[in-house]
Amino acid sequence: MGAIVCIAFGSQPQPWHDTPSDFHKCVRETKEVLAGGGIVAVPTDTIYGIISLLGSWPKVLEAKRRPDDKALGLFLEKVEDIPK
Repeated sequence: MGAIVCIAFGSQPQPWHDTPSDFHKCVRETKEVLAGGGIVAVPTDTIYGIISLLGSWPKVLEAKRRPDDKALGLFLEKVEDIPK
């Protein structure tokens, strides 16, 4: 099995092997970083994506060195979550 890598910006990458307990540890750490206003790099099949909670999107722009007039993707659980 492959390894899961959790990265909280400002810390060193932490590799965990793909076991249920290690996966849950990675998810817990990711949740803590996001709840604290941080951003997290998550692996996809081809690249790393950068995720944050809605209020932390300026940090995503900063990490990507992306101008604030360039759109970002927004993924929500349900339509009602779209900010007005």
